[in-house]
Amino acid sequence: MRKSISIISIPSYPKINLALDVLRKTKFGYHEIQTVFHQLKEPADEIILENRADGLIEVDSDCKALPKDGTNTVLKAALLLKKAVGISKGAQIFIKKRIPLMSGLGGGSSNAVATLKGLAQLWHLNADVLPGIANRIGMDCAFFFDGGTALGTHFGEKIIALPPTPLILKFTIIPTGVEVSSSMAYESLNLVNCGAHCDKTKHLIAALRRGDADAIIENMHNDFEETIFAKFPKILAKRREIESSQLGKVMLCGSGGALVRIYQ
Repeated sequence: MRKSISIISIPSYPKINLALDVLRKTKFGYHEIQTVFHQLKEPADEIILENRADGLIEVDSDCKALPKDGTNTVLKAALLLKKAVGISKGAQIFIKKRIPLMSGLGGGSSNAVATLKGLAQLWHLNADVLPGIANRIGMDCAFFFDGGTALGTHFGEKIIALPPTPLILKFTIIPTGVEVSSSMAYESLNLVNCGAHCDKTKHLIAALRRGDADAIIENMHNDFEETIFAKFPKILAKRREIESSQLGKVMLCGSGGALVRIYQ
């Protein structure tokens, strides 16, 4: 007999993109990409889930800017799961938010996957149903099930595990105070200038496999940087400030607006 669980806490970690190539835009409006995801341990959110006897799903957070309607990925994940399995149970969900909003760190997708994992434990569900639900929320959700370091292809949802980064490599997230929506970032791309660094992605993957920290840093790149730095000069100014005063390389996180410093 399974032990009843009434409340559970799940960590929700951010990601960065060691490489991000935008390959093309499909006729349906989606962008095919090739990216190397890398999960960080901080800053991390915490998802706290508690059973509700009335069958309702309610989401709250210590971040007042976080939406609590259907655009919230946590609420969306919970409702989709509840419908998919036909369960009458409910949940009270609280998000302790530390990952900056609209920062390119994948916080929304990470929160959604953490919620699905937590509800599966809370409601004693088979986890096999979770990936299909997650893909309906965000294409980068697939990465957050196992985390680590991985190659993401197609729209980012096809995941191949890669060796971890060498322990000598350090990563520091640098908030810029600029929020960048991923939809705007994609629409602003100059596709003519994208996908020119795919060879660097191959070299980066090879460097990961041999544990070469210098080559990993050398081959890191992000196709969003040109347009995001042009559109948000504050982000570019912050990058230049950090690079002029500290060792290492500074890159845009995903589609922005946070930065990450990579150093040894």
